[in-house]
This record gives sequence, C-alpha cells and structure tokens, in this order.
Amino acid sequence: MNRSLFDLGDGIWMVDLMERGLSGRTGSYILPGEKNAVIETGGSLSLPQITAGIQEAGLSLEAIDYILLTHIHLDHAGGAGSLAAACPKAKVVVHPRGVRHLADPTRLVAGARAVYGDRLESLFGEVLPIPADRLIAADHGGTLDLGSRKLTFYHTPGHAKHHISIFDPVSRGVFTGDTTGIRYHRELTGLDRDYLFPTTTPVDFDPQATHESVALLRSLRPAKVFFGHFGATDAVDWVFDETERLVDAVVQLTEKVYRPDITLEEMARHLKSFALDDMKQTVGAPRSDVFLDDDMLLNAMGLLHWIGNR
Repeated sequence: MNRSLFDLGDGIWMVDLMERGLSGRTGSYILPGEKNAVIETGGSLSLPQITAGIQEAGLSLEAIDYILLTHIHLDHAGGAGSLAAACPKAKVVVHPRGVRHLADPTRLVAGARAVYGDRLESLFGEVLPIPADRLIAADHGGTLDLGSRKLTFYHTPGHAKHHISIFDPVSRGVFTGDTTGIRYHRELTGLDRDYLFPTTTPVDFDPQATHESVALLRSLRPAKVFFGHFGATDAVDWVFDETERLVDAVVQLTEKVYRPDITLEEMARHLKSFALDDMKQTVGAPRSDVFLDDDMLLNAMGLLHWIGNR
C-alpha cells in the first residue's frame, strides 16, 4: 500500500507528492467518478508519486479526463505537462491567464529561475509544454461536470493573479491552492494543533485582493478546505480568520522594517522571528523551525517586491 495515499472521504483521495523529499509538504487530489479528475500536479519530479497514487486509487492513467490547476507556480503545476503526457486523454484546466504559459512555458520557467536560481531543476524537474488543444480556460463561475459532481471555479487572486479556487458540492469543500496560505500540520510541527501562515511568494502578492478572495470563499459556506500545502481541515472559520489576520500582520511588519537597502536575508529573518513568536503564542513552540526557512525566504522576496512596487 502506498503510504503517501490518503482516503479523505466523499470520494476524494490525496497523494503526498514528497516535494523536496519532504512528507506533508505538497498534495495532489484525485476525484474518481464518471469523469476522473486530478487537482494539482506538483513538479515533474513528483510524477512517480502521483501516477502511483492514481493507480492505487483504482484508476488507470488512460482514465484521467481532467487535470485541474489552482495556479501555475511550479510547486502546483510544474509537472502538468509530464502528467498530461502520461494521461493521453486528459484536458488541463487552468486560469485564463495561465493558458499561454502552459502551452509555452518559456516565460514561466524564466520567472521561476529568477526566484530559485540554479536549484530550479533539482527542486521541480523539467517543465514540459502542453498542446494548446488540450488546455481549457477556467472562467470565473464556470463549471466542470464530472457526472458524480459538478465543480465550480472561482478566480481568487491575492497569492497570484492566475489563481482559481475550486468548489466541490459533494464534500462541500473548496480547493484553495495557496489563497489561504500554508497549513503546517501538527505531524510536521510536533504540536497539538495546526498552524497557518500566508504565502506571499513573488511576484503577485496583493493583500487587498487576498481579503476579497477570502470574503468570496467565506460566502460559499464550505465545510472543508483542501490546501495545496497540505491536506484538508474542517476548521474553515479558523482558516479564513487566520489568513486575514496574518496577511495584515505581515504587511504591517513589512511596512515597519522596510528600508530601501534592506537585504532579502534580513527580511526573511524578521519574518521567521515573527512566525515563531506568533506560533508560540497561538499553538506552541515547534520541535524544530527548519521547515520555515525556505518559505520565509520566498515570502520575503514577495513582500519586498510588493512594497517596492505599490
């Protein structure tokens, strides 16, 4: 049995994609039915995990009808081309702004390289183009009928302009990608409760848009939130409240410490110190804080870009 495959109920499976070799970092969701869908792919290095998960969930790769992406950042969509090649009849559904970048990922890869540098391939692998005739633009309020469930797409910018969230009426759950941040689950932190922190990675972070997207998601009255990072929770009010509280908090922190010559490393240290203090006050001291390092560096990049360009 694949220890990285989890039955979440309501006909939904989750695969731990083992991004960077880490358990509990990034997830992909499999929705079997009359039409079969996969939500999120991770990078192409996670292809063995996701294909094994699909097969252990009782499906063949040829049976996958749709690959759905909340946004085109490589930790969510870098492997979409590889999975599409492995699933020959699957159509790939993405925000309208993402279509051309999946058909020709040249600019997508260049943008990611500006963030990750020489580590790009070792983190996410190869980014393959997807034929244009296999790409579908997800309009705001648009739907996708899988037979056993009809998914609805909502444009939810704030983390990225090319971001959608996906509402599933069967679970009454919403797949929020990165709109509601990262859920550092208790198995990772060693604490009794989960901790949430917004993800402000470059270059589209927009605090006002995040608040508007959270208000939209609240209005759906979901019973569950499915995160890109990581897993699902039914504590939906906590998710929305903490997202809004902490987006405001990191904005205030950035405004307080920013100066034109601040270094990325200094900004990251401020963020990590804040996150640890907040975690200790709300859920407790984690057994280790190494898991925050990369995220705080990326968050610092995004916040410095935001404040320097507003």
